[in-house]
Amino acid sequence: MADFRQEFQQLLEHTFISVKGSIKDQYNHMVSFLNKVIPNIPDQLFRYRKLDQEGHTLESFEKGTISLCKAKCFSDKYDSMIFVDAETEVKRMEGVSRIVLQDVIKSVKERDPRVRPEKASRLCYFLEQGMTEAELLDMLLEEDRAGHLKEVRQALKRRESRFRDSEITARIACFTESIQSKFMWDTYADGYRGFALEYNLKEFAINCFNSGEPAYVFPVIYTDERPDLTIDEANYYVFEEFQKRGWLHKLEPFRPYLDVNMLSPHKPFLYKNKEEYAHEREWRILFYDEKAGEDYMELPDNGCLKAVYYGPDISRDDYEALHKIALKKGIKEYRVSIDDTSRKYSLKIDEAT
Repeated sequence: MADFRQEFQQLLEHTFISVKGSIKDQYNHMVSFLNKVIPNIPDQLFRYRKLDQEGHTLESFEKGTISLCKAKCFSDKYDSMIFVDAETEVKRMEGVSRIVLQDVIKSVKERDPRVRPEKASRLCYFLEQGMTEAELLDMLLEEDRAGHLKEVRQALKRRESRFRDSEITARIACFTESIQSKFMWDTYADGYRGFALEYNLKEFAINCFNSGEPAYVFPVIYTDERPDLTIDEANYYVFEEFQKRGWLHKLEPFRPYLDVNMLSPHKPFLYKNKEEYAHEREWRILFYDEKAGEDYMELPDNGCLKAVYYGPDISRDDYEALHKIALKKGIKEYRVSIDDTSRKYSLKIDEAT
């Protein structure tokens, strides 16, 4: 599966689905993208769980739901943090502004009626005073730079954490490819006292796709650097600022420069530090809700839960509670233990009887 993880990184980083395309084109491109991902989802993915005192984990198991949370609930402060190169983007914005202002000066000289009279008269005054077009352009850019480019730099850097901190963001559920991970049992299953659930998330993804549910299953990419979303975030920022000020009607000259990749909102949640987390071999469900909601939510598992694995140190009471639910669901049950027949650091998996 490591090979597909690398293939998926190439696919994600080299697929551009323009927000400017028609709804039909966007849908067709997204279908093409998902058709390359879904067949590669492992038939078995596992989620390690501990039994909390409030009983939420046991209740979710019984109801047949998958719990999800926002990225800000994760202890890793870099989870879902992106990188925005504010300095480079400010220079790009200056370049775009130069092109737009050149068009404005040209329109003024040609007496284009679409240019506001007050702006036209001001520019005409400087031109009549003998200022060259180049000098006028430099003056207008300097006014623009002095006015708000410092604010733009700060605003762009703040966007690095928006996928982690925003109230309107994806909810995430985490899974792994291995039921043999000692680290996962220790860290996420309460020191071997918890349990693990086996899912067929390929079935889940297909069900969501067919029903139009905004939930996706993707592998996590392990790298040494945060994903760079500079251009997309800058374009989002420009659009949001124009919208906030009621200036959308003024956005037309900038539209050729403001394209955004429809896949970019997925990227923050799919990159993690290679050195710290590659051993987790993680896959994630991403669910999108346009409304600001609670930090935690649940989705029905759509029958994709296949088995439960009991940790070596699970208490008798916890085992009995889980076993009772497993019998009702008709799913397979396994016991996990230390393999004392081998010198290897491996766990023994036996069917529970």
